[in-house]
Amino acid sequence: QQLIGGIKYEKEVQWLGDNPRILERAQRDYTVTMGNVLLSTLKLTGISLLCSLGIGGLIGGAVFIKRRRAQAVNGGVFSDAGGMMRLNLEDLPVRNDSSKLLGSGE
Repeated sequence: QQLIGGIKYEKEVQWLGDNPRILERAQRDYTVTMGNVLLSTLKLTGISLLCSLGIGGLIGGAVFIKRRRAQAVNGGVFSDAGGMMRLNLEDLPVRNDSSKLLGSGE
């Protein structure tokens, strides 16, 4: 009795034919793999978008600052309708009606 109680058998299950659960396992593996692929794609797309926006912002900011400094050096040629200029293509006489002009910020 003691000899029989001391014997321990390892559990081992083997299918004598085809595994009936092989399709379920393959479907689960496929679903997990496709989920991981989808998540990786979304992560990569998000990171790429953020990098593109960041690099574009840096380059755009550098160009903006460069042009702004060039304008400041040149004396500010930009006119925001306060110093409008008229291009006289037809050689018409220029009328300066000073009554319609605003004062200097008054």
